[in-house]
Amino acid sequence: MPQTGTQRKDTLLSPLGPGWAEHGPAETGLVARGLRTDRLGPVDLDVAPGAALAVMGASGSGKTLLLRALADLDPARGDLSWRGVDRFAMAAPAWRRRVAYVPAEPGWWAATPADHMADHMANGAAARALLPAVDLTDDHLARPIAHLSTGERQRLALVRALILAPEVL
Repeated sequence: MPQTGTQRKDTLLSPLGPGWAEHGPAETGLVARGLRTDRLGPVDLDVAPGAALAVMGASGSGKTLLLRALADLDPARGDLSWRGVDRFAMAAPAWRRRVAYVPAEPGWWAATPADHMADHMANGAAARALLPAVDLTDDHLARPIAHLSTGERQRLALVRALILAPEVL
């Protein structure tokens, strides 16, 4: 089970799926000790490789703050490592390739998802191959971002993250 340390009372860290039982303490995954920001923590947690973790809580309880701190998108203090490698032992972009965050409101800076991926992603074929897994088609890539539903934009952002093959998402 994860160690949740001191956290906001209305935020819950809960294991999902069999990954918690399958991995013993010898296999180090994502580990945080005393992770804190100006508005969060301290939080302690252990997430085994292959495990899933639900972060649940009321609006404003710190879920996004925690995820952004884990992905090193916001300044944080404390110890943070993945597979035994300390976050500060590598450049921030290298950490973020390993530990990715997909926000609820993804940002798009091109007119269509296809334009975005052509301009900023090396592997458009990989993106297209993932579309059926998120119940989308090539047609969605050609639509203007403004014409996509919130859910379609979120699923395309998930594809965008997955083609980069992060180890933690």
